[in-house]
Amino acid sequence: MIAVPESQTIAFGDLQQIYYGDVKPPNAVPGTIFIHTTNKTMEIKLLNGSWIFLIAGGTVVTPYSSGTLTADGSEQQIVELVAVGKLVGWVSFKNMQAGDIVTIRHYVKLLNVGSYEMYDEIAWNDVQPDPLLYIHSREGQYGVKITLKQSSGAYRDFDYAFFRE
Repeated sequence: MIAVPESQTIAFGDLQQIYYGDVKPPNAVPGTIFIHTTNKTMEIKLLNGSWIFLIAGGTVVTPYSSGTLTADGSEQQIVELVAVGKLVGWVSFKNMQAGDIVTIRHYVKLLNVGSYEMYDEIAWNDVQPDPLLYIHSREGQYGVKITLKQSSGAYRDFDYAFFRE
């Protein structure tokens, strides 16, 4: 674990507070950063040269993929993991407007030589009052992927951030 100076800025979603060392929460290890967001407390540590995020409850996640996807009317891949594991992350619908229709699909690849099979599909339309979608994929041995298709409305930008669990 490393110490982080109070002057360092960390931006993370709906950040509310950052705790340094053993100030809060109780029993914190000095040099560990605790970030409290609206829904959970996360612990950030440096492990083998990579930052890892420990979500309250002991789940370990590592940053995997983030960016902005510009919809084009086709089914577009947001993220794919071709390994054992699963993906957790966020997609922002903050740019959606009246008349927009967006579909998110979840796929898993069951066999090394097989193709992806869809196991979930959900569509959203119009302006979203709660624009952040939390995605928690199923486990996969040979691959999992998440796609987005905007089938109606002016094409929008969709920000995303995924972690490997």
